[in-house]
Amino acid sequence: LEESMDIILEGSREQARHFNQRLKLPVTIVHALGVILPVMGLGMFPIVAVFLKVDASLLFVGYDIILPFVLYFTITNILEIRPATFSKIDMTDNPNVPPKGMFRMGGKMVKAWPIALISGMVVCLLGVFLYFNEVSSGNFEGIIPAVVITFGLALGFAIYYILISNQRLKLREDTRQIEKEFAEALFQLGTQVSGGMPLEASMENSMERMKNLKIKSLFEKALKNIKLLGFTFRQAFFDEKYGAIRYYPSKLVKSVMRTVVESSKKGVLVASAAMLSVSRYLKGV
Repeated sequence: LEESMDIILEGSREQARHFNQRLKLPVTIVHALGVILPVMGLGMFPIVAVFLKVDASLLFVGYDIILPFVLYFTITNILEIRPATFSKIDMTDNPNVPPKGMFRMGGKMVKAWPIALISGMVVCLLGVFLYFNEVSSGNFEGIIPAVVITFGLALGFAIYYILISNQRLKLREDTRQIEKEFAEALFQLGTQVSGGMPLEASMENSMERMKNLKIKSLFEKALKNIKLLGFTFRQAFFDEKYGAIRYYPSKLVKSVMRTVVESSKKGVLVASAAMLSVSRYLKGV
């Protein structure tokens, strides 16, 4: 019996080793193509060029055109056959996100391109003025005017993208922080519900323990929907116009809360078990 168990265990270990090797193989290929091959190839190319008289254009085509395309398709193929472990935050449905090409200033929506255009044009005009000033003085070099004009063009694009991205990045970071705190919030709420309390009362009681967490605002909005608008537990989160989930466009939060809402239809104890199970799973992940 002991010999049989040893054989079974040894077979399991062998299968585990093969499985680990299969998982590591795609990463090894990417590492070889993206790191080892460029380093070794660039080190050996001068020798190859001297003895075989290889033109430098071959290096350019191989390393700057062919290799990036090969790497891109290799990495894309590897990622497509692996299970997803990262959820993208979709900001399009968030009512606090400014429309495309605009940003919020003092409660009003303002277009970003006029501000960026004026800022860039001012600096470019300064460069043009310096150019004509050098030409008229006879001391023409053209370096400083060219730098100023280039900086003006770059400044215009930079200001535009900073204005339209800054507020969106803040909302995305808040949503990402809520995802990190979601497991703790579910545990607190599930603990309250496990005592047999109604979901609304459990949400209100768990607010005290979430007062230092950003995710508190999600449950506050849902609780206001229940108290002021008379929504059900499902409507408080998933109503198309006033649902609390709209302000936190996270696939993780939406999926988990949809599971909790469906579980609550079978009773508070089932909902509590679902919350605690998902909380343990998220902490483990």
